[in-house]
Amino acid sequence: AKTIGITPVEGEPYHFFISSMSNGIYEYENYYSQKAHYSVNNSSLQSIYPDVEGYVRVGKMNFDSDGNLWATNWMVDKPLSVFSKDGEWYSYSFDLNNNSYFEGVYIDNSDYKWVLMNPVSAFNVMVFDDNNTLTDLSDDRVKFLKAVDDDGEVFAKRCFSFAQDRDGTILIGTDQGIAVYSSPERIF
Repeated sequence: AKTIGITPVEGEPYHFFISSMSNGIYEYENYYSQKAHYSVNNSSLQSIYPDVEGYVRVGKMNFDSDGNLWATNWMVDKPLSVFSKDGEWYSYSFDLNNNSYFEGVYIDNSDYKWVLMNPVSAFNVMVFDDNNTLTDLSDDRVKFLKAVDDDGEVFAKRCFSFAQDRDGTILIGTDQGIAVYSSPERIF
């Protein structure tokens, strides 16, 4: 399986998760010891082919401030999943077709999930706020964005990465330069 990303568990130097292009998520403890393999049979992750164990495509993952692991799941009905610190899995659907590639998730200081979307999608970025309630969907918020310049003009087709600076500004690396969101706490 092609490795997409490795996400370490904070404070546990030999505990990490690996996302893969076709086999879901692997969890390792003690550096070399595989603890678990998460796929369609034991998680909220989905295969691009219903009822097929393989083809569970997972993008880059990140932890929120509560220790929940968030992961993107490509080309499926529920493309955002979370593995809670309590060991439970949850997934979220959005008003999109299941051909969307959710390539990775970055979590900002407000615990908003900034999701990279592929260039085939109508948008570059999705921002999701679960309001720190994994099971209560009624308080969730979502916003779809395009990479825009200071004048509000779309300038990029593809986004690759996120960062948040010390002032809280979100910087999005694109194929045409950096998109800047200076007040991400007001994104909704």
